[in-house]
Amino acid sequence: MLNRSVRILLAGVPLGFSLLFAAEHTYSQQKAQFTSYLPLIALPRTAAIVNPHSREDSRMFFHQIYRSTEGIASGWTGSIDGCVAGELAPRYRQSLQDRVNYFRAMAGVPATIRFDSETSAQAQAAALMMSANGALSHAPPSTWRCYSAAGAEGAGRSNLFLGVHGPDAITGFMQDVGHSNDIVAHRRWILYPQTQQMGLGDVPATGAHQDAQALLVLDAHTWDARPATRDDFVAWPPAGYVPYPVVFARWSFAYPGADFSAATVGMRRDQAAIAVQQAAPRSGYGENTLVWMPVGMESGDAWPQPTADTVYTITIEHVLIDGMSRDFTYTVTVFDPA
Repeated sequence: MLNRSVRILLAGVPLGFSLLFAAEHTYSQQKAQFTSYLPLIALPRTAAIVNPHSREDSRMFFHQIYRSTEGIASGWTGSIDGCVAGELAPRYRQSLQDRVNYFRAMAGVPATIRFDSETSAQAQAAALMMSANGALSHAPPSTWRCYSAAGAEGAGRSNLFLGVHGPDAITGFMQDVGHSNDIVAHRRWILYPQTQQMGLGDVPATGAHQDAQALLVLDAHTWDARPATRDDFVAWPPAGYVPYPVVFARWSFAYPGADFSAATVGMRRDQAAIAVQQAAPRSGYGENTLVWMPVGMESGDAWPQPTADTVYTITIEHVLIDGMSRDFTYTVTVFDPA
């Protein structure tokens, strides 16, 4: 296996601060980096809807939406040598929009995300800079190769990935690998209920230059009233039947305005207790979120393929909401969608 370096940088968060996350993990791909950024154009679509409490609905949704986004040519028309950001094939852009909406629909938040053309142009320029310079920055200097004001604007507002592009990068943001990503900030923004528009910039690997992706996750609706969601919380993996390829080592539970400082997580597999390690909660990235991981797993580990449907019961206690302590219990059934 080849080592791939993954770097994540979050900027432009609503609270007005930025953090640099750096992490390394071993992948069976080339050396890569990863960050945040802006959106790109998309075709209008109706809302993605799924009932994850139905095994068959979840299985079909996985194959019809998630799997269908794979293997589509990007059709990139740009050039690093000429510092041309270029454009992407409409079908390719649509496939990445669909993958974002797959995760949102499964999580029970509005899955009507559309890639905006204006911010996507900024995102595309940002992705070009990341690939051209082999580095990630939300504040790229004007001395950078292929620097542009549009790209700098985009770089300051989004999730950036260097070394991976396409649908794998969207899934990578959801997985949030690395010790500095224990608050799963990228996942939190992808699943933020208020968001209505995102954008995409995507550059394939060319010659010695790594591929890059920029996903805009902050739009004009950040401070809107929270829309209706399937549950009053947003969890990943969500309650119900979840295909094992989209179950990651880090599990998360979000609730708007919740105080998780005294909260505890209990996790059971078919009634057998599983020891977990909780991450210290941090606000400022989407909704307040509690994150944990089974002891013995690393953040980049793939979830084991189950030989039979496996039920996990999650109990979260001592969550302070509006000054009152609340407890939550839900079940996740991990299954093989083959």
